[in-house]
Amino acid sequence: MDNTPGRGAHDESISVATRSAKTSVVRSGLLRGSIPLVIMSGIALVMRLNEHPDAKSMFIGGVIATAIAGFSVIYDIESWSLIKQSAVHFGCMALIVFPSLIFSGWFTIDGPLDVLIILGYFLVGGAVLFSIGYLVFGKLLNGSTRRVARTLHDGGNGKPANHCLTRSDGGARPHRWQSSGIANTPHRLGVAKTS
Repeated sequence: MDNTPGRGAHDESISVATRSAKTSVVRSGLLRGSIPLVIMSGIALVMRLNEHPDAKSMFIGGVIATAIAGFSVIYDIESWSLIKQSAVHFGCMALIVFPSLIFSGWFTIDGPLDVLIILGYFLVGGAVLFSIGYLVFGKLLNGSTRRVARTLHDGGNGKPANHCLTRSDGGARPHRWQSSGIANTPHRLGVAKTS
């Protein structure tokens, strides 16, 4: 057992931060998922009231869009590897999207072979969409984000920019001082503590 003074408060703050991060991911997923659900369910309801034959298809499309949008937050969990993110996302899609495809009425199902054909569509469609998402978000946008960050850091000339933090006593420290692991406590920044 660690009896280091202040250690328990540190562990609790990490626990609170972790809980807060989990809550934020869940909240974000609910928000992302609720938007297509509300919109497409509303459209499906209007279609149903007007006795439109495609109302069920619109609703099923809304369920699928909701699952895809809502569970996309899995890729925002930076502490997970891409393999773990992809496996969890695939599992969620298999539990929601695949059954939605089976019960949608979009496919004729006369036997188990037809369900396997739908599974094939699900797997191929998922692989294509995953590949497109990986290329766009993992390679193209991530690469341009790195270029922008590098340009902001070195001004595009390959030399580190001289970003400084100005302290209240007029002194300055290089920007790297902030990220070097030194706590930015008021006494280190030259700010008088107030009680």
